[in-house]
Amino acid sequence: MNAPRLARARVLHSQSRYQQAIGELSLHLTEMPDDVEAHCLKALCLGELEQYEEATEHAQQAVAAAPDASYPHYVFSVVMTGRNRLDPASSAIEEAVRLDPQVPVYFAHQSFIALRQRKWIAALEAAEQALALDPEHESASNLRSMALVKLNRTDQAAEQIETALRRDPDNAWTHANRGWAYLETREIDKALEHFREALRLDPSLEYARQGMIQALMARHLFYRLFLRYLLWMAKLPSQVQWGVIIGLFLVYNYSRKLADAAPALAPWVFVFQIAYILFAWFTWVAQPMFQLSLRFHRFGRYALSRDERIAANLFAVCVLTAIGLFAAALTIGPIDMILGSLYALTLVMPLSAVFRCDQGQPRLIMAGYTLLLVAAASGAFMAVFSDAWWIAWGQQLSRIYMLGILASGFVANGLMQWTPKK
Repeated sequence: MNAPRLARARVLHSQSRYQQAIGELSLHLTEMPDDVEAHCLKALCLGELEQYEEATEHAQQAVAAAPDASYPHYVFSVVMTGRNRLDPASSAIEEAVRLDPQVPVYFAHQSFIALRQRKWIAALEAAEQALALDPEHESASNLRSMALVKLNRTDQAAEQIETALRRDPDNAWTHANRGWAYLETREIDKALEHFREALRLDPSLEYARQGMIQALMARHLFYRLFLRYLLWMAKLPSQVQWGVIIGLFLVYNYSRKLADAAPALAPWVFVFQIAYILFAWFTWVAQPMFQLSLRFHRFGRYALSRDERIAANLFAVCVLTAIGLFAAALTIGPIDMILGSLYALTLVMPLSAVFRCDQGQPRLIMAGYTLLLVAAASGAFMAVFSDAWWIAWGQQLSRIYMLGILASGFVANGLMQWTPKK
């Protein structure tokens, strides 16, 4: 049957002209409301425009109309992935693979979902199945290299990427992957070269922009050491990450009891405690601190996102406030103003976490938590200049603030691992 509107919609979709494609598909569906391909294509176009509710409806209609066809299940999986609903997305792509195990793009999408779920081995296996069907499948090649990096098989990842680059030297994703692989091996200049090329080929590629930021900051020795910790943590499952964080905190708490029980070890315990506190503080302030340095870098200032610029500015405000209060305490007094300096320095931790949480509920909750800490710190600081009645309240607020700061790392880590569904 001749379907010129559907044909035009296919072309418009391939040109990323999604709104025009939707117009053609809507007209086509008024004449042929049960056309499975049209529902699938409209779902994909709507998903690209982040109109997820309507996209889901069309994907579900396609599945209902052709439950034994693999493609509608694949489209439904793509829409669910865009909505960050990875469990139904995974189930749908498994069904698509079961119905037709000879389509490489299905396995590539399965690999992508597994990477999102931090299932590195599953991601590698799915990518390799895609490449077995199509050895030149670029997405599968990049996904395989990403999985190999996460599994610490960097030599194999480098070989995979080099093969892909020889086949298609103008693929932005492949250059970005090469840059991240070089970051793993601490070859910063080579990483920068590939991130620049990726951004030249696709200036909107967020994966490359983030890599460029990390590589520029990694030129500083302290951040380079910190980046090794970040990359190591990023490879761990969420449960193991929590184990590391909670384990270090428990060791820190136990060290206080150890110092009381064995006074001879007290100096060493004190050194460990200071090192832990500095490390915990640095894990939160490192990124905004070095992002601030990029504000003055001729390339880095253009690579920073709006959120990163705000986080860097807030870091600067906190540090300058801390320095100002400390200087005032030493010169004009009262000496208790040093407490305000401590508040300003520690507020950097929750403030920086706000912009590392995904937009939506995670960021709003972290912002609200931070505002409560700011209120507690402000009240405690003002008590320094008040009468005895308010001083007592200020002491309570100070305790609440310090407990809130201690808990802020756990709150922030939980919210940062929360990907809001759309």
